[in-house]
Amino acid sequence: MERLNKETLSFPAWNITKIFAALGMVLTLAACGKDGGGGTVAVAPNGLTNCSNCSTIVTPVTLATFESASPSRNVTLKSMNLIAQSSNIQANASGNNYNNYQGPVAAQGSMVVTSAQSDIDMNGAALSSCVLQAGTYIVETKQVGQLGLYGTNLSIPLLVARQGSQIVEMKIEAPGSEGMGLYQSGTRVWAKVSITRINNITCSSNFYGLFD
Repeated sequence: MERLNKETLSFPAWNITKIFAALGMVLTLAACGKDGGGGTVAVAPNGLTNCSNCSTIVTPVTLATFESASPSRNVTLKSMNLIAQSSNIQANASGNNYNNYQGPVAAQGSMVVTSAQSDIDMNGAALSSCVLQAGTYIVETKQVGQLGLYGTNLSIPLLVARQGSQIVEMKIEAPGSEGMGLYQSGTRVWAKVSITRINNITCSSNFYGLFD
C-alpha cells in the first residue's frame, strides 16, 4: 500500500501501473495467505446496513465482485461486492453490467492486512499516530458512492473496516481522467485507497495506496 510504509506507494508507481494498463497487460497477482485472521475471508452481512445515505439504492443488485491489492501486496481488498441501483442499469446491458451503469454504489467485503502499516513518509518519519494493524477486516460502506459508465469514475467517500476493537475509516477514488476504475471483467479495480481515520485518530493525506 503506497505510503503505508517507506518501501511502497509513490506517484512513480502510479505512472508505471498506468503504462501497463495502457498496454492492456494483465498481471496475475497472488496474494499472500498469511494474515492475522488466519486467512479466512470475513464478509459483511449487508453492504447497506450501516450506510447513512444509501436511500438512492432502493432495489440493490451486485454489479461486480472485485479484488484489489497494494503494490507490496501487504493490504488486499477481497470479495468486494459492488452494489448498485438495479433500475439504473441500461436496458441494452449484456455481459458486464457495470459497463452500462452510472449512479449510486456501495461496497462490502473484506480487507486483509498481512503486516502492520504505519503512516510515515518516505524517510520513515511519522506523519500521524495511525497504525493499520495486521488481520482480516469486515468492510462496509458508510456513505454512498458513485460509478460512471464503463466502470470509470468510481468514488466511495467513506467505508468502515472493523477488526476487533480497531475501526478504520477509508475511501476509494478511481478517476476516469487517470484511466482508473474496474477492469478484467470487473474482477479487479485500479484505485487510490486512502486510510483517513483509525479509532478516531485522523491520519495524514499521505496514508494511501494505489491498488490494482
